[in-house]
Amino acid sequence: MAVEIQRSVLAEKLVYLEGKPFSLEEYQPFRLVYDCMEPVMVLMCGRQVGKSTSLANFLLVGGIAVPQFRSLFVAPSKEQTSRFSNTRFAKALFFSPLIKKYFVNNIMPANNVTLRMLANGSEFYFSYAVDDADRIRGISADIICYDEVQSMILEAIEPVIRECQAASPYKWRVYCGTPLSAENDIEVMLWQKSKQCEWVVQCKSCGSHNILGWKNLGPAEVGVICSRCEKALDVRNGVWFATNPKGRIAGFRIPQIALYRNVATKDLYQSILDKREDFSTAQFNNEVLGVSDSMGARLISPEMIKALCKDYTWFEDRVNPEAMKGVVTAVAGVDWSGQSPQNVSRTTLAIWGLLSNGKYRLLYGKIYPVGHAIQDIEDIVRKAKMYNVRILIGDDGEGMLANAQLRQKLGEHVVYGNRYGGMDGKVRWNNNVNAPGYRSDKTLLVDQIMQGIIAKQFEFPHADQFKKFIDDIMAEYEETTIQGRRIWKHAATRPDDFLHAMVFGWLAAKVATGEVVMYQAQDTGAD
Repeated sequence: MAVEIQRSVLAEKLVYLEGKPFSLEEYQPFRLVYDCMEPVMVLMCGRQVGKSTSLANFLLVGGIAVPQFRSLFVAPSKEQTSRFSNTRFAKALFFSPLIKKYFVNNIMPANNVTLRMLANGSEFYFSYAVDDADRIRGISADIICYDEVQSMILEAIEPVIRECQAASPYKWRVYCGTPLSAENDIEVMLWQKSKQCEWVVQCKSCGSHNILGWKNLGPAEVGVICSRCEKALDVRNGVWFATNPKGRIAGFRIPQIALYRNVATKDLYQSILDKREDFSTAQFNNEVLGVSDSMGARLISPEMIKALCKDYTWFEDRVNPEAMKGVVTAVAGVDWSGQSPQNVSRTTLAIWGLLSNGKYRLLYGKIYPVGHAIQDIEDIVRKAKMYNVRILIGDDGEGMLANAQLRQKLGEHVVYGNRYGGMDGKVRWNNNVNAPGYRSDKTLLVDQIMQGIIAKQFEFPHADQFKKFIDDIMAEYEETTIQGRRIWKHAATRPDDFLHAMVFGWLAAKVATGEVVMYQAQDTGAD
């Protein structure tokens, strides 16, 4: 006979934390979060509110409650994944007396950092990804927990990771992170689609309801206050309220001041007040209040791009002789339409002309309508032949098959692929017989386009013809991950495909001039 039990109750009965029974007494907002059984959930959290502990508990009690349950944890970096597996999950596993007694044995690999198993057959996989999820292929999962999701490029990794749940009857996903810009994936792809639940605290003095924010920060001797009458609030008396009830997924914002321990402990609350003085407004909103703030950082402006626009134009059916003056050779880049969560991805083509003075002139560009792959390939072949393209590089992430078709039509020494991944500041040759090409650091390559615009190394056609392409370039913005790594991203609703066609064309130019060589050693991409 099956017995239903809430996840919060099971966690408090079984899990020990720092040598003591785990309790949600001072983490009241998390009780409903623990017990939420919606298939998809996003947690918008301030720093140090217990989100990693919660994810560890979700995984552990889920594996205990359901034999043979399969869990997958994904973080942005190998180091963070290892730390979570060892200091969050393993400590709960080995230092919780009942769990260790009944669910850990010498047969199952419970002490492996990347794979742990319980005596009831439940499995826990721990991996990492930012823009490349290849290492996660082949894993099967009933629940996937993403930590620090704001540092991931979901558009690149989600199609692969979701396949891990193809055969699961559960298909639960939990996304957890600290928000950054208002364009970040955690805001645009997750929070905006959610019910956007806020921890609302009613004031016992005036009866007003408070969604916790800046105006609730009272003096150190009082603590959190009512934004209306400025009397003290007891944050333990809050309730969750959906501010966007039509949202398709569960979403909870958990600021630091929603936790009783943070406001009842004088030193902890004072540290929050100190951050108000020391942090920028955006940083305080992100890390303390769990609110997205500001736009992503951009190195360039539309005006800088328009300043590089010249008087030439391009034609659909023929080459413009004026545009070809000074051109030494032509190269091309293709970004293929992919599995965009917002269905805004399109195939794009950029043909660069290398000039005798060392600059690059954009000879032709095109954004193809969505859903015409065969026609796209035929047109790209015509354009490549029309401009006598020497090297063409296409995106191998989504376009391996399309690249193969281009290779058949244009020649194996003309068409190569490039796949983003590695995050190591390098361009490496992959000597795969069926798909020869490159594996590159996205940040490195996008930097080249941005720096080229700043350094005025590029020439673009007349502004009237080029204006519709500028949006794709300006969609890209820069953020810094929690590991201090710079990455280029774009809001899910703003496509950046043509920018990447330009990037791949720029890489083709470097191959054509010998600045990037074809290494013959096989690169496996292994870590």
